[in-house]
Amino acid sequence: MRQHYTFHELVKALQDAGLKSGDTVFTHSNIGLFGFPDTGSSEQVIFETFLKAFLEVLGPEGTVVVPTFSYSFGRREIFDPQNTPTNMGIFAESVRKLPESFRSNDPMFSVAAIGKKAEELTKDVSNECFGKNSFWDRFYHLKGKICNLNVFCGASTFLHYVEKELSVPYRYNKFFPGVISINNVKRRKNAVFFCQDSNNTDTQVNIDEFNRIGFEQGVIETVKLGRGTIFCISAEDTYQLIEKTLKKHPYFLISAFNELSEPVFLKRNLPISERNLPQNSSMADMIAAVWDLPRDLVSDGYDDALNLLASQIPITIHEYPTGTECWSWIIPEKWTCTEAYLETMIGERIFSYETNKLHVSAYSQSFEGVVTREDLFNHLGTHPVLNDVIPFEYLFYRRDWGLCCSQNVKESLKDVEYKVVIKTNFNFGTLKVGEIYIKGQSDKCIVLCGHLDHVNQVNDGLSGVIVGIEVMRELLKQKDLKYSYRLIICPESIGSVAYLSQNEDLIPNMEGGIFLEMLGLQNHHTLQLSKQENSAFDDCCRIILKERDPNFRIGKFLQVVTNDDRQFNAPGINVPMLSLSRVTNPTGSDGAWLYPEYHSNLDNPDLCDSSQLQDSVDTILAIVKAWEGNYIPVNKFKGEIFLSRFDIVYDFANDPGNGQALFEVMHSINGKDSLIEIAKNKNISFYVVSDIVNQFYEKGLVEKK
Repeated sequence: MRQHYTFHELVKALQDAGLKSGDTVFTHSNIGLFGFPDTGSSEQVIFETFLKAFLEVLGPEGTVVVPTFSYSFGRREIFDPQNTPTNMGIFAESVRKLPESFRSNDPMFSVAAIGKKAEELTKDVSNECFGKNSFWDRFYHLKGKICNLNVFCGASTFLHYVEKELSVPYRYNKFFPGVISINNVKRRKNAVFFCQDSNNTDTQVNIDEFNRIGFEQGVIETVKLGRGTIFCISAEDTYQLIEKTLKKHPYFLISAFNELSEPVFLKRNLPISERNLPQNSSMADMIAAVWDLPRDLVSDGYDDALNLLASQIPITIHEYPTGTECWSWIIPEKWTCTEAYLETMIGERIFSYETNKLHVSAYSQSFEGVVTREDLFNHLGTHPVLNDVIPFEYLFYRRDWGLCCSQNVKESLKDVEYKVVIKTNFNFGTLKVGEIYIKGQSDKCIVLCGHLDHVNQVNDGLSGVIVGIEVMRELLKQKDLKYSYRLIICPESIGSVAYLSQNEDLIPNMEGGIFLEMLGLQNHHTLQLSKQENSAFDDCCRIILKERDPNFRIGKFLQVVTNDDRQFNAPGINVPMLSLSRVTNPTGSDGAWLYPEYHSNLDNPDLCDSSQLQDSVDTILAIVKAWEGNYIPVNKFKGEIFLSRFDIVYDFANDPGNGQALFEVMHSINGKDSLIEIAKNKNISFYVVSDIVNQFYEKGLVEKK
C-alpha cells in the first residue's frame, strides 16, 4: 500500500464511504496511519488536508464533530472547555483549537464541532453524558453518521448512548461531581456517566461482534486510502444493529460474549462473615455482633450485618442495583477498602485501616504517593469536639481521598513529607433495604426506620435499628392489631429514598412514623416533630412522651436532628415522620454537637446503655398501644350523664382531679375529636381519657368511630 495520496483521492474516499453534502459527521481518528498526503509531510499538513476534505464533501450545510474527551471529573481535575486539552488525537485536538469551533461543556465526554449545526449540537448539553439532550442524543436525532479514520466503527463512543437508551444491564449511571471553569469563573457541576464496572473483566468492552455483524450486513462502509482505512456507518444503522442483536445476544458488546458465558455482575470482595447470632439474642448481643463490620452504604460489611440481624426476626431484603434511578437520586457503587495507612518517609507506620476502620473516610478514592505535610492536612479529618478521638467521616458524593486521625496525632506530624497508601475498589453492587412487616386488620400502617450503615458507630444509627427490631419482636406477639407496622432498615438517606421511590404504592397508607437513632445515651428522650407537626400521630407521640418521660425535649421538624425523617416528610411524600433520639444539642445551634462522642471511635458499645434501649422500646410500644386504642367516640346520650344510674363512680372529695377529668372528658365528646385529640385539648393523660370513655362505651353511652 503506497504511503502518499492526493487531496482528490481523499475527497473521493470520503464520498465512497457514504458522506454527502449536508451530513452531520462524528469521527474518531488516527490520521497519521494513512501516511502523508502528497502536499507535505507535517502533522499540520495532514490535519489541514483532512479537514479541508471533510468540508469539501459536507459543504456549507454540513457539520464535523470530533471527540475532545478529557474525563476531567473522573480524574478529579477542573474542566475548562476553552483550555482543557484532549488526547483523542491530532485531528480532534486541532479542531478543538480552531477559532470557529464550538465545544460542549461535558466535563467527561466533550466534543468539538465546526459547521452549520456546530452550536446546536454542543450548546447547553445535559449533565448526563449519554442521556436525553446530550450531544449523542442530538446527533442521533439529526440522523448523523459515524466516519472513523483507521478506527473500527465498533469503537465509537456513540455505542454507549445506544446501550443507555436500551438499558443494558451491565452498565449503570455513576455520579461524578467536580468543578468547571468558564472564563476563569469556577462553579460546581456534576456529570452522570453511564459506565461499566471497570474492575469486572466480564463487563469490559468487546467490539468484535459488532464489527463482524456490521461488515456481514453491509451497513459498515470501508474504503482504503494510503496505508489506512475509512469506516462509516449511520447512527440509525448503529442503533438498529445493536437493538436487534441484543435481543438474541444480550452481552455481545462485552467480553463475556467471547467467553460464551453469563457475566457475573455481583462479586464479593470480602469473605462472608463467620459470625453468628443465637436465636433471641439480646439487644446488646446484636450490637456486639455487627457494630464493627465495615457497614458502608453499599458494601459487603453492610450486607453481612443485615444478614446477621435477619437471623433474629423475619426480614425481607430488597435489593436496588447500582445506578438505579430513585427519583432524583442514583444508587451508588459498592465500596471496599482493602488497605490504607500513613507512614513516615523512613517507613514508620503512623496509623492504618487495619487497626481502626475510621482511619479512612468512607467512599475515599484510591491514592498512593508521597505528599507534603500541607497537602496531607488538606485530606486529613479530625474530630471537631474531642482531640483524642478518630472521627467518622465520609466522601459519599465527592471524588476525593481522605484519611482520619485524632487532633493530637495530627499535631504530632512535623515532617515535610509523608507516604500515603489507600487502596479502595468501586464496583457494581446492590443497595440492601431490610423490611419487617406485621399485617394488621387495616393496611394503614405506622413506619419505624433506622439506618444500619456507619462503620464502628453504635448510637448513631445502629441503636435505632436494634430498638426497632426489639419493638417488632414484641408486636409479633400481639394479636388483633388494628394497624399494620413496618420497620425499614437501610443505609442513611439513599436507603429510604430507594425504598420509597420503588414502593410508591405503599406511601398513601403510611399514617405516620418514627425515625430511631442515638437511643443508648444516658439522656432523656428528644422528640423532633414531623413537618405536619399537628398530625394525629405527632399528637400521639407528644402525649405519650410527656407521660413517660416528663423531662423529654421537643423540637420542630429539621431543628433537632435530621436524618431519614426528611425523606418521608419530603414534598410529594408527606408522611408525618418524627424522630426519636437522646441527643443533647440540636442541629444548627451555635457550637452544638449532637453529643460529645458523635461521629467518633468513642461511639462504641461502651457508650450504649441497654436499659436506655429498653426504655426506648417500652416508649415506642406505649405509643403503639395508644395509637391502637385511639378512636372517635360518638355520643349516644343527651345532656349530662346520670353517672350513678350506670354505676360510674368517682370520689370527688378524695380524688377531685379524676372527678374533674371525668366531666372534662364527658363534655368533650362531640363525635369529631378522637381520644388523642381530647387528651391534647384538655391536657389530660391519654390513658385517663381512654379509661373514662371506655367506661361510657361499656355502658352503651358512646359508640366507636
